[in-house]
Amino acid sequence: MAATNFTPIQLYFSTTASAVPTAANLAQGELAINITDGKLYYEDNGGSVQVIATKGAGTIGGSTTQIQYNNAGALAGNAAMVFNNSTNVTTLTTLNLTNALGEIYGGTAQSTYTQGDVLYASAANTLAKLGIGASTFILTSNGTVPQWVAPSSISVLTATNLAGGVAGSVPYQSGVATTTFLGIGAANRVMTSTGTAPQWVTSLTSLTGVSSSSITNTSLTSGRVVLSTTAGLQADDADLTFDGTTLSAGGYSTTGLSTLVKTVKIGDSNFSGVAIFAPTTPAKLYMGTGTVTDVTSAISATNTTGAIASLDITPIAATNTGVTYTNAATLYIAGAPSAGTNITITNPYSLYVNAGAAYFGGLVTATGFSGPLNGTVGATTPTTGAFTTLSATGVATFSAGTAALPAITTSGDTNTGIYFPLADTIAFTEGGAESMRIDSSGNVGIGTSTISSKLDLFTNASTGNVSTITFSANNAASAKKDYVQLVSSVEFNTAGSEAGGYTLKLLQQGAYKNSIVASGITNNSSNFLAFSTTSEAVRIDSSGNVGIGTTSPSSWGKFAVRGNAAAGTVVSAIVNQSGTANSQVVLSFDPGDNGFNVRDSQIRATNNGGNQTTLEFYTSNASTPVEAMRITTTGNVGIGTSSPTALLQLSSTGNPGLVFDGTNQGTNLKRIRLVTQIAAAGDFAIQSMNDAGTVKSTNLYIDSSGNVGIGTSSPGAKLDVSSSTSNIVASRSTGSYAAFQRLASTGQQTYDFYTINGVEVARITGDPSYLAFSTGSGATERMRIGSNGDVGIGTNASAGNTLRYLDVQNSDTGASAGAIIRLITSNAAASGTTSVDIIKYKTGGFYINNNETDAAAFTSFYVGASERMRIDSSGNVLVVNPAGLGYGTGSGGTVTQATSKSTAVTLNKPTGQITMNAAALGATTSVFFDVNDSLVAATDNVLLTLSNFSALNYTIKCFVAAGKFTVILKNETAGSLSEAVVFNFAIIKGATS
Repeated sequence: MAATNFTPIQLYFSTTASAVPTAANLAQGELAINITDGKLYYEDNGGSVQVIATKGAGTIGGSTTQIQYNNAGALAGNAAMVFNNSTNVTTLTTLNLTNALGEIYGGTAQSTYTQGDVLYASAANTLAKLGIGASTFILTSNGTVPQWVAPSSISVLTATNLAGGVAGSVPYQSGVATTTFLGIGAANRVMTSTGTAPQWVTSLTSLTGVSSSSITNTSLTSGRVVLSTTAGLQADDADLTFDGTTLSAGGYSTTGLSTLVKTVKIGDSNFSGVAIFAPTTPAKLYMGTGTVTDVTSAISATNTTGAIASLDITPIAATNTGVTYTNAATLYIAGAPSAGTNITITNPYSLYVNAGAAYFGGLVTATGFSGPLNGTVGATTPTTGAFTTLSATGVATFSAGTAALPAITTSGDTNTGIYFPLADTIAFTEGGAESMRIDSSGNVGIGTSTISSKLDLFTNASTGNVSTITFSANNAASAKKDYVQLVSSVEFNTAGSEAGGYTLKLLQQGAYKNSIVASGITNNSSNFLAFSTTSEAVRIDSSGNVGIGTTSPSSWGKFAVRGNAAAGTVVSAIVNQSGTANSQVVLSFDPGDNGFNVRDSQIRATNNGGNQTTLEFYTSNASTPVEAMRITTTGNVGIGTSSPTALLQLSSTGNPGLVFDGTNQGTNLKRIRLVTQIAAAGDFAIQSMNDAGTVKSTNLYIDSSGNVGIGTSSPGAKLDVSSSTSNIVASRSTGSYAAFQRLASTGQQTYDFYTINGVEVARITGDPSYLAFSTGSGATERMRIGSNGDVGIGTNASAGNTLRYLDVQNSDTGASAGAIIRLITSNAAASGTTSVDIIKYKTGGFYINNNETDAAAFTSFYVGASERMRIDSSGNVLVVNPAGLGYGTGSGGTVTQATSKSTAVTLNKPTGQITMNAAALGATTSVFFDVNDSLVAATDNVLLTLSNFSALNYTIKCFVAAGKFTVILKNETAGSLSEAVVFNFAIIKGATS
């Protein structure tokens, strides 16, 4: 049997050893297998039968010239390993060696290399490595092997083969491929250039940039920098030296020197100085503590600025137009110094002022400020602040300010902020007017500067008549703002007299009022106390009348409850908080003012323990109320009993009954009674009564044994229906319910079903020979069960095109629930029965299961009178249709490769055709590309067949992975081919277990 959810595919096969199919046995592209030899054959497009697979013997895998290897116990070939028999050349696409390849085999015998290694032959057929030499070293030979040597150890021999020159001559290139000799100059001559050739000169005065005619100064010391002194004389100094790489400056003075340095670059990587420039601190540039003397100012002169070092305003220009600097500075410091080798910096600063005041005449822009800030910030009169954020440790002092111009404010709104009007007093101003003040006693005034209590709120009647205090808190769970308001209102009546009111409000989310408790006091007789939620809920008027849900309780009496509650909600409740057993809430009605429990009627709620409550109704025809009805904790209603055991229980010493009185019915047709104990204990009847209360007839009777009688009060069976007619009819006059009627005839029983308007819709007819089921107004037979058990469905012909259904439904919700049709017959051995199941499970697929266990059992599929497919007892699928086995129209697709023959394509189909790019493919060259297909699993098989080119020109194969398969195409010819190769593919699902 096939594995669940998989369909096995069985090929044309033979079990005879060495049997090979002929071309006549197969169609082109058709497969056949010898299951004894383990060989798979196909017929190619030339009509020849070829072996394409073997189980390990016979023709091996791969194509011509491919080297074979062990692939899971079977021989296989791969385009990555090819042997050309004509040239005896082996080609490997990639070769990975575990050990180094020896020299005699073309290798190096070296397994590791270091950057810069030089490979050389250290002996015959032996290679060695020479490590990289030191910087500037030169590769030479010691006569046997190469070596690295220092330049200083190399002797350069003097050329002795320059012909044509005399002693002291200097050779130079005077033209293309022409060497000329310049004879030796006279003593103390200097070689210069004419621009085209060298020359000897006796004076330097005529040379550009040279002002001295002397070229030799024996008074100068080697390594010192030469500088010009008075009258252009040359001099040097031990504090200013240059060794060819580093310029070093010790202490020097500009006195007497014409020009020492025009530009100094501090911190340059090529700048080196002595270790200490300052007495105590390393620095690149140091200005000493010596006195700076002003020798130019007149007596009593007043100078604007004095500075030890000054940087003047320097214009910045550009050669090209449109140049922009985002930031420009006279002095630019890129950042704090960083620690180099052997240095630790505890506190790096870009600018460090150890002592003294710092003055900035312009705007100082900073992204932040940290540290103590002492002194005055801003002018005496406050203006718009220059600090975005000011953090102060210690005391920050501000001017007192005014309401119009507060001491602490913000830019853009300078008349709003904090100021200090009096000693020990803080005031807040908005729009130039004081809004709140805290005086020296800690009293807070809002709207007033004359404070008489800890919190004094004032609203001027000329501008408003309500003062409100709000206490709020954020309710994080509901993201709502809850608060309490205390409101003081001032009103004026028409006579100009003042009337006051005070309100305590509980609000939620602003305008949405959760609850309000309010009291109103006026100077007339309409005084009242009101309690409100979203609207007024309770009022006590000046007469003491209480109203709930009404603003006019006097219209109803001392206590009025009025509401418009929706279903399931409560209008009013009376609560006894005792909660103990037998505690009660009693609502008493006393129309005669006789006192409680004296000739009054009552409704009582009694706690029966555990907070379970019963509801009791009492009436009185004497001095003490007597219980008439009770509703228990379970909802049972008892009339005449205090212990009802059913939803409604009537108790009486006579015949307890329930009478229904239809007052709008005709004479003596109004009353129906439900009654017990009319004939014997335990019976029950439904009776018709006349207007006088006398029983007219018993319509339904149930005796103490449970027998039901309709039309009789002496039922002899569980249901005894008595009628004077031969028909028994059950019907309902409204709705879509069917009527039922039983018709009796000789030897046959008929049951008809009707709609409410009398149209016949179904009939069941039976006699000893059959049972028939019919539908429609004409009672057309649809199914018949014969006396032998045969079932016929729809055997009568119909001219219509309606489908006829046989439904087997199972509505169970279990995981393995389903519906099954089982066909049962005797088994092949006639020793018992066997069956075929047609199953649909709630979850999973659709199954057809042949339960026959005989080896010859099979399941066959026919179309017309011809068998098309068979599944035998071993699970083999045999397709006997001459049209073949494959995918149908609609399951495939096409795709064309773009760019090149190695470009991946995507086609999410189980079968299809792929057209490759027409780019050239060299002789005996392979190319591969991916086909992305989401239907491919790693265990699947993909069949490839060339469609429009000769198999002699190309070989094609593939390997699969999850979601794709890789196609390898090889040009088997000796020349390059530029063709759009077309091939077909089909996926055959596979499995590993």
